[in-house]
Amino acid sequence: MPIAEAFKRWEEGGLGSGELSELIHRFHQGPARDLYLRYNTNHLEAAVAYAIVTGVLGREAVPAEVLDHVAGMIQFYEGEQARS
Repeated sequence: MPIAEAFKRWEEGGLGSGELSELIHRFHQGPARDLYLRYNTNHLEAAVAYAIVTGVLGREAVPAEVLDHVAGMIQFYEGEQARS
């Protein structure tokens, strides 16, 4: 269940605070942690390229000069994705 939906159910009385707490904990230990580990970096070129290749960030949303700057990293991640 998405976190936003869980909060809504909790507000409506359909979900107990313990259940909500458990869902928050699972989100924090799962998707939130994965995002933090992937994108909390000083190597922004790699993070941007990875986000583009995986579809998190659309190419159309990225200025051409940035795409040019990270082109090598994009090729690297595309190759990695093709091998997996």
